[in-house]
Amino acid sequence: MNHFARMIEEMIKPNEITLLSLVIECGFVGARELGKQLHVYIVRSEICMSLPLATALVDMYGKCGDINNAKAVFDSVENKDVMIWSDMIVANAQARCTDQAFYLFVKMTDNAVAPNQVTMATMLSLCAEFGAHEMGKWIHTAIQRQGVEMDTILKTTLLEMYTKCGDIDRAWKLFREARDRDIGMWNTMMAGFGMHGCGLVEEGKLMFETIVHEFALVPKIEHYGYMVDLLGRAGHLDEDYEIIKNMPKRENAIKWSALLAACKLRQNVVLGEIAARQLVSPGTSKLRL
Repeated sequence: MNHFARMIEEMIKPNEITLLSLVIECGFVGARELGKQLHVYIVRSEICMSLPLATALVDMYGKCGDINNAKAVFDSVENKDVMIWSDMIVANAQARCTDQAFYLFVKMTDNAVAPNQVTMATMLSLCAEFGAHEMGKWIHTAIQRQGVEMDTILKTTLLEMYTKCGDIDRAWKLFREARDRDIGMWNTMMAGFGMHGCGLVEEGKLMFETIVHEFALVPKIEHYGYMVDLLGRAGHLDEDYEIIKNMPKRENAIKWSALLAACKLRQNVVLGEIAARQLVSPGTSKLRL
């Protein structure tokens, strides 16, 4: 920026490469005010707002969390390509404007602009975060139809979307079909199995009992929490309930929240009502099945 200021002082007009370099760097370091000053300079100097420059500005504002200015630049561009669409979608995703990100993705496809890997990965991550299973499947189909290259990052994001949306079978099929599995894919698949109760339940119970009986250690609330989560995901709700009744700090809300989540997953209404009652009015009613 100091060299840029000297350049202006010496009456040397910057070109597109100069401004691109500075705008991109502002995005990397989150220098919103400097980026905004560059934007003002571009407008006031009547420098041609090329598509790469506009894309860099959208990306910079998005990285800096300024979604309004990102949108203003994006809307001013007539012939949008995949890069500026993708950067605007990413900007909305980072700003937690989920509905707008989904809307832009649909609008992008309506405008016959084929999404790239960045667009697809961003949308799949949003689907995973919000449990949008149908949208995630639709995006997966779009990836296949449009011939988007399925690198390991995109495959891993797909795995994460399916596991978090409850479709462990489809995730497992995708994992088995992958030929170039990296550590990220393995970790995501293992986490998915654990999430869906395909973990080592008996081994987990044995480890917990070893802590108590062989080493005579008093389990902390976190250890009980792990057991509640393990048994709950595997559908062992009666065992879960017995552990919770014997846990210390009966007023602790974490254990009842974990049981309630497991009951919701397994559709156990009776235990779910008990857990919910304890969360609302802890210790006010006797626990009975």
